[in-house]
Amino acid sequence: MRANEPDVDTNEFLVTLLEALSDTSRLRIVELALEHGEVACSELDETLGLAKSTISYHTKILNAAGLIRTERDGRFFRYAATELADELLSSLKGLTSRNQRAVEPGQCSA
Repeated sequence: MRANEPDVDTNEFLVTLLEALSDTSRLRIVELALEHGEVACSELDETLGLAKSTISYHTKILNAAGLIRTERDGRFFRYAATELADELLSSLKGLTSRNQRAVEPGQCSA
């Protein structure tokens, strides 16, 4: 592979991660799991006001991207954020805060 050629596997992984976090509900699920160490489906239901089937859909996407781990306890599910999720969100939030400071209100960044 030449230096200028994109790494297809890496690019696909990045797309998977960014798509997983592109939904506000999924982003909130990861944030809650990071804040609390782990979060139960019932807690997500109460906090987000989403149907259990919708929570299941979102957690499936997050799990497939490697951003959360799912643990089953009988008929109940608990979700914990992974180290990857912690590192990724910290990095993204650092970038956004740095970018917001660099751009004056009313101006576009190039």
